[in-house]
Formats: sequence, structure tokens, C-alpha cells
Amino acid sequence: MRASSAPVRALALVLQAALWTGCVASPVASPPAARPQRVEAERPAVAPLPATPPRERRYLGFDAAKRALARDVHGDHRTDVYCACSFDEALRVDPTCSYQPRSNAARGARIEWEHLMPAARFGKPLACWRGESPGCQAAGLRGRRCCARSPERGGDPHFRRMEGDLHNLAPAVGELNADRSDRPFGLVAGEPRRYGGCDFEVDFEAGSAGPAEPPPRVWGDVARAWLYMSDEHQIPLTPDERHLLQAWHASDPPDAWELVRDRRIALLQGNSNRWVTSTQRGDLPSP
Repeated sequence: MRASSAPVRALALVLQAALWTGCVASPVASPPAARPQRVEAERPAVAPLPATPPRERRYLGFDAAKRALARDVHGDHRTDVYCACSFDEALRVDPTCSYQPRSNAARGARIEWEHLMPAARFGKPLACWRGESPGCQAAGLRGRRCCARSPERGGDPHFRRMEGDLHNLAPAVGELNADRSDRPFGLVAGEPRRYGGCDFEVDFEAGSAGPAEPPPRVWGDVARAWLYMSDEHQIPLTPDERHLLQAWHASDPPDAWELVRDRRIALLQGNSNRWVTSTQRGDLPSP
């Protein structure tokens, strides 16, 4: 991890420690003064932005969302979110990438579409997740397998909108998607490196609730996805979660690619992420 990220990391550790111990952290008066410099991987030139304005919201189903992202959003920017690995049209990871598999080389060889805010985070409050909807009770289903079904079969339309929201999906190496699973984002003590040169850590020692830590260069990207999901779909965040996410957002402002990505998604889905579009360096949108 870069030395320049130390002040932000120290702030985040305090907030995360409060969350684990049940204490409420003091409100963050202002973003950290020192911000880590973004390290940009070499990327192909992106096409000019279309001039068409955003339209009425049009959420895609999860399968359609993945196809749209691969074709219309990341078609000329095939780089995974965590390791900056290149991938091809068939979603195969470039084997020369610095990432090295930990234990699942098959999933490590392909790109999957990661929910930055996990499906469990927005699905657990729903009856379908508990398997209580009539169609799922009869089929013995619960969780995502139930909620993603059509309403006539016990699924939940709101869940389907959240599951396919393009702003919350990003290309990730499959093994990292699997290892991260439903874990929250946070800081991992000691930063154990299990994926070669990829700066991504998972706290396996803390069990299934242990956090996963993305590289500082995308702290803001993942934070803005969570803050957007909270705004767009009325998903409550704890004060400690919000403080940590806003600190990450302030430390890593949107770069040129994130703005292009947001614009392309707006043309497909009809809405932008205000945490991306209305942000100047270090500023926070109004609640």
C-alpha cells in the first residue's frame, strides 16, 4: 500500500474499529487532508461521449445488464476493477496480469460482474430472501434464487431492479468476486497478499464477516457505488458505514474513466450517479 494513503487508512481504521466494538465514531468534520494519488493503469482511448441526454429510468435484468456492460460500457475499456487486469471480448483474463490465483485458477481466469454493494446487503430485508413469498415457499427457495424470480413465482421486482442496476456492477476477476462474496468493504490488518501483485486483501481469519479491502486507487469508486445504492434504492447505511464511505469518496475523486462510464450508463439506464457527476475534488454532495 502506498505511504500517501496512510492518513486516510488511519481514519478508516478508527471508524471500522468503532463498528466492530459497537462504539459510534465521532462524525468526520472534513475529508482527510492527505489523499492517495491515483495510479492509473494504461488504458485504451475511449470513444467521445454521445450528446443524447439521459432518459426515464430503464432498469435491465441482471443477465441483460451484464451483456450491456460488456458491450456498451466496457467494450473499449476492458480492465477489471480490483487488479487492473485486461480481459478480452470473451471475458478471459490476460494471463500476463500481475494477479495470481490463490486457490481457484478456473474462476481466476475469467471476468465476472461484481455487485460492489453485495446482493445480500440489499436483499436480506426482503421477504423473498427469507423464502417467505408463496412461490418460493412451495419451491423451497430463499435468498437470491428466490428474489430474482419473476413476481408470479415469488420474486421481488425491487430486488430485480437493484440486482441489475448498472451503477453497482463492475468487472472483477472471478476468484476475487468469489472470495469477497458478501463481505463488507473495510481495512484488513496486516494487508496479507494472497493474489500475487494484485492489491486486494480479504480477512479470512475473521470469518465470513471479515472485510475485503480494495486498492486505494478505487476506494472512491466502490464508495460511490454504495452511496448511490443507498440513495437510489433507499438502503439504510449505519453512521459508521457512511463515515467510512465518505472518507474513501473524498480521498479518491472520480477520474476521467469513471465519468465516461457514468455517462454511458446514464444513456442505457436513464440516470447518473450524483456522487460521480456532481463532485468536485474532495467535495461531498448534499444528503
